[in-house]
Amino acid sequence: MTAGSRPIVSPEIILAENLQHTLERPHRRPLVFGLCGSQGSGKSTLARALTHRFPRTVVLSLDDFYLARAERMRLARDIHPLLAVRGVPGTHDIGLACSVFAALDRGAAVPLPRFDKATDDRVDPALWQFAPEKVDLVIFEGWCVGARPQPEAALEAPVNLLEKEEDPAGVWRRYVNAQLAGPYQRLFSRIDRLALLRAPDWQQVYAWRLQQEQDKSWLTQSRGKAIKVISHLLQALSHENYYKVILCERDLDKSAEEYIVSWARELPSFAAIDIVIHLPAVETKHWHEQEVKDAFRHYFDYRAEIVGRAFRELFRIGRRSLAIGVVVLLASVGLSEFTQRSFGHQGLAAIFSEGLIILGWVANWRPLEILLYDWWPIARQRRLYRRLAAATVSFSLNGKTSAAHTA
Repeated sequence: MTAGSRPIVSPEIILAENLQHTLERPHRRPLVFGLCGSQGSGKSTLARALTHRFPRTVVLSLDDFYLARAERMRLARDIHPLLAVRGVPGTHDIGLACSVFAALDRGAAVPLPRFDKATDDRVDPALWQFAPEKVDLVIFEGWCVGARPQPEAALEAPVNLLEKEEDPAGVWRRYVNAQLAGPYQRLFSRIDRLALLRAPDWQQVYAWRLQQEQDKSWLTQSRGKAIKVISHLLQALSHENYYKVILCERDLDKSAEEYIVSWARELPSFAAIDIVIHLPAVETKHWHEQEVKDAFRHYFDYRAEIVGRAFRELFRIGRRSLAIGVVVLLASVGLSEFTQRSFGHQGLAAIFSEGLIILGWVANWRPLEILLYDWWPIARQRRLYRRLAAATVSFSLNGKTSAAHTA
């Protein structure tokens, strides 16, 4: 099938080929494929299609790990009323999800949680189905699977009417962001491959979601009330800041990143960086310059954040190691002096005494190495990523460069 002169390729085929190549390699635990997409984008349909291609596959939905209704009511009472509405980070049982992944990694036949949206509560665990032993592939789907937290500045202003009216102080969105930055990142770190099914816009998502609910009895019984509930749920679930960020979180190909970073590293530290993407003119209609610009900025901002975390962790290790080293040095000096006073400074006593002094200084070797030398390559790498995040991105179409945009 073609659209104009371009063939239409099913995402199922593209993903299946990629997964097949990965599964053919030796592996000690299941491959976890994260599938991110808005409501109605086809995540469940695609997941089912992939299970037919790969028999030893388990499909997990983030939706099935929702907190029980009573737990969400407690969050709504203690933190913010909007947390009664399931959907956003903070309304899932991440501990349960991590335990399920751990059991699958061990090859165990683990019961798979289920959530009943009609009753807005978790299904009785006695009715949960078991995953088979030693699965090869785990498809993990959900609207925010693989999402990353936002910087604090992005949470200052509300992005829709719901936030403006019901979360003017930003308590809800800051709680959601903190949950995404903490427990959810630990869960998402288990994902080996991640794909995004992109919706054209949020109005289309609303239409898809409404269409999904058309056949449900509670919708036909009270259509007006149901549409209002769906609208409220979508505003809460969308958390538009995250939806926009997810669209921009497209990782660069590793070879492309290495090429860009290696060239940027050769430039003087004060030089501005320009990134020019060369494309045939026929491809221009499939690329959106603003989105590419945002994708570059978000990607390198994220890389700078990751390196920054490594930088801070290195200094934490350095400080702790130095504290331990100083204690060992003081103890070694004290014990050395005690040995000299008790046994004199000759023969085996002298060797033991000198050895204690050497041990004390050796104990400080690593912390001094960290605090004097190891930190600056990491700091340099972080500065480089920040410069790349601020780079100017432009397109070259058949040798003609488009107007540059600062990322």
